Amino acid sequence: MLTDEILARYHMIPLAGYKAMLGNTTETELTFYETFLTQTDYVAAKLSEAAYLGQAPDENYTEVLAARQEAREEINKLKGVQNGI
Repeated sequence: MLTDEILARYHMIPLAGYKAMLGNTTETELTFYETFLTQTDYVAAKLSEAAYLGQAPDENYTEVLAARQEAREEINKLKGVQNGI
C-alpha cells in the first residue's frame, strides 16, 4: 500500500496533494503513480545487483515492492480508462 510513510521515504506527497496542485484528473493520477515508480526504480536495481552478486539485500524492501505493484496496477487501470476500456 502507498502509505504516507512510504511516500515520505521517497520524497513524495500523497495523491491528494497532487490532485490539489494539478487537478482531479486521470492524468494527475497517472503522474502520481508513474512518479512513485521513478522514485523507487533504484530498489529494483539494488535487488537485481544483490541477486547477481549472490548477496542478501541490505534492507527489507517487501513494503516498497508491494507499493510498486499497486502503482503498476493503478496505472494499468487508469490507462484503460483513458483508452475507453
